[in-house]
Amino acid sequence: MSINSAKTSSGKPDEFDSADEDINELKKKLLQRRREVIISHYDEIDEPEDETSEQGEDLPPLTEQEIEFATSLLASDHVTEEDAELVLIVMKDHVNRIKGHLNLFAERFPHLAKNFYLLCGEADDKEHVADVVRDLLVSDSFVGEYQLFWFGMMLDRYLLDTSKAKDITSLLYDHANATDITRAKILEIQDNRFGLPEFREGFLREGRSDWLAWSSAVGSLALGKDARNYLLGYFKNGSVMNALVADILETM
Repeated sequence: MSINSAKTSSGKPDEFDSADEDINELKKKLLQRRREVIISHYDEIDEPEDETSEQGEDLPPLTEQEIEFATSLLASDHVTEEDAELVLIVMKDHVNRIKGHLNLFAERFPHLAKNFYLLCGEADDKEHVADVVRDLLVSDSFVGEYQLFWFGMMLDRYLLDTSKAKDITSLLYDHANATDITRAKILEIQDNRFGLPEFREGFLREGRSDWLAWSSAVGSLALGKDARNYLLGYFKNGSVMNALVADILETM
């Protein structure tokens, strides 16, 4: 018995083949967009809002079909890190459409913490973002240095005025996996709420010369000039580097 391949059908209707082609084409378009975003300005953490990318005009907005496809990638029980990164990047201007999935990114993709930080910066509901961060920090899930650092960035840049800011500050600073790098990020936040002045004062008075002390000195800019310079008087005696940092800050 022989089989004529020219006459053999897989049994798969033509409309399914067409649907698969459409899906593949949509993903190709989104992957191309991801590439263009990264090349242009996505990696610029503090890009001014009133300036355009060096690559020229902004990319055209996503179509509704592209948005729905990107959102559908999160519906699976087995979302891959590749798909999660794709959504985090291309949906930055449509973060409110994936609000219900923010906890998924935070819990399951710690290596995408920087992408998460950038995405959530565009969210309208910062209280929800704060809830997602706080809930993860009090859970039994592992949160490492990289994620703690970017949560600190989120706190500094756009979560300080949320109702969970105090909780997040202490949870980040006292976390079991906190390091000098992640604590330094908290100490440099220029705000006088949430116990931050008390955290900083100890390092400044001890005359230490390390990242915690230098970050505390930067964070002390939130104080009045007299109070700041009083503490910097202790700090500057720690080392030549401390003196240099203090001299700069005392003029600000």
